[in-house]
Amino acid sequence: MSFVYDQYTRRFTVAGGQSTLEVQDIVNLGRTEESSEDGIVQDPIFAAASGKFTLDTGITTGIDCELADDVDILFEAGTYSAVVKGGNLVGGISGEPIAYSAGVRVKNIQAEGHSISTAGAPSLSDADKEDIAERVFKQPFSDVTLQATGTWGEYLGKKIMTISDYFKFS
Repeated sequence: MSFVYDQYTRRFTVAGGQSTLEVQDIVNLGRTEESSEDGIVQDPIFAAASGKFTLDTGITTGIDCELADDVDILFEAGTYSAVVKGGNLVGGISGEPIAYSAGVRVKNIQAEGHSISTAGAPSLSDADKEDIAERVFKQPFSDVTLQATGTWGEYLGKKIMTISDYFKFS
């Protein structure tokens, strides 16, 4: 892997012909540069990054990196395709994290979202749904814009709306 981060131009430059760049490597290099002698006096930071959390199930979440609005990544010109992968890379100059490079086609692969679904997870019973609706109905509120106080049930005209009123399950 051959790429550098320039503190003064606020640009990551990827050596010509390098076809893969990992989001984690971008974050690592940026953080290393930020903690260098030159980087300590530079402001603001190059990006906000989060992720890599280990969940109770042992699954590790992905990494998200949002480049500052004056930072981007430039692949050196040439005739090749490159890919940025291993997390979500967003932000950058005008919302574009990858700068234009003559002759280079860059694909920024992004995950749609991090979600966990558990097969066989218990769902709410009809009695539980009714209990939740009743609790909402009896919940006190005060709203200056509505010029009303009391309970939600009083505000809604004393009609208990159940979950099934809102969602029709087939």
